[in-house]
Amino acid sequence: MQPDLNPLFLWNIGGIFKKGKIAFKSVQLIVNEEKTRNGETNHTEHRRHLGKKKKKKKEKKKEKRGKKEKRKRKKKKYIRNRWGKKKKKKKKSARVAQRNREKLSSVIPNNSELQTGDTWLAIYHLAAS
Repeated sequence: MQPDLNPLFLWNIGGIFKKGKIAFKSVQLIVNEEKTRNGETNHTEHRRHLGKKKKKKKEKKKEKRGKKEKRKRKKKKYIRNRWGKKKKKKKKSARVAQRNREKLSSVIPNNSELQTGDTWLAIYHLAAS
């Protein structure tokens, strides 16, 4: 039993694959009829995916440029540890930061030689003295 052989007909396949993404919406079945020398007709068929149209190179470049700028602007939500594993950034609440500042100001006198780049050890030594 041969199928209806009109030259083009759509064959809808919702191909759902591993990651839950739909791979392709529809496939076009193209049937070519060829006449041989002895008067018989041969049917050859191939399938064509109806996907997105190809973009021109210039358009791609423009799109990329926009994406790069966006990437630069976007704040990172994750930091990576020594082994390259993603770790979510913790937000310091304003209250905690304020409390830390108050603790420091109560411990370290104002006339001490404390620079912004000082390590906690230096601050600790200053506080101890």
